[in-house]
Amino acid sequence: MPRSLSSQPARRQPSQAIVAAMSTLPPLGLGLGMGMGMELGLGLGAGRGLAQSNPTAPGGTLSPANPPFAPKPSAAAPQPSAPKAKPAPAPNLKAATKPAPPAVAALLIDLSSQRLSAFDLEHRLLYRRPVSSGRAASPTPTGDFHVAGRFLSTPMRGRDYYVPAVPHALCLAGGGLEPNAICIHGAPWQEAAGEPFGVRRSHGCVRTGSATARWLFERTPLGTPVKIQP
Repeated sequence: MPRSLSSQPARRQPSQAIVAAMSTLPPLGLGLGMGMGMELGLGLGAGRGLAQSNPTAPGGTLSPANPPFAPKPSAAAPQPSAPKAKPAPAPNLKAATKPAPPAVAALLIDLSSQRLSAFDLEHRLLYRRPVSSGRAASPTPTGDFHVAGRFLSTPMRGRDYYVPAVPHALCLAGGGLEPNAICIHGAPWQEAAGEPFGVRRSHGCVRTGSATARWLFERTPLGTPVKIQP
């Protein structure tokens, strides 16, 4: 005989507390989606934070310093070097160096014409100027001599004269002359007095103008032969 409905065990009804708790839970689909989204978002955020804080982390971490599909770095391009300083131009020695003056190889003093002549090694005339040789009371000796002394400035003394600084003196020796007794020299006092050269005026030396004495001094070496003829 079938059981009566009253004889079946009665179903338990959920208590009011359980029903109230279940009513506050979010739907299953929404909770799952939010949970997965939050987990995924947190995971990506953590990955980005690691890449930014350690751009050189091993393992190919994506970062601004190591973007995906970035071209492989090629060999370092040569850095432009600083321009080299241009060397200073070499001095133009040809333009800066003056040619050496021609050397005097021989001197000739002609007492009759009161002229001095200078010659080079080829016996070519280099220079000719008037001079003033010794007066009749103190004549200039004649003969073959040579330059034995060169003085830029030297005092000269005689029986009745004293000159403290005679310029550009070429003093002679040889032919029986006492050393430095006869010289070819400038006579600025004669120029200052307005007395022309070409006239016998000296105490035995051969006077020249200041420019002539300087020209001879710069070009006439020691040992140059000097001929004084009547």
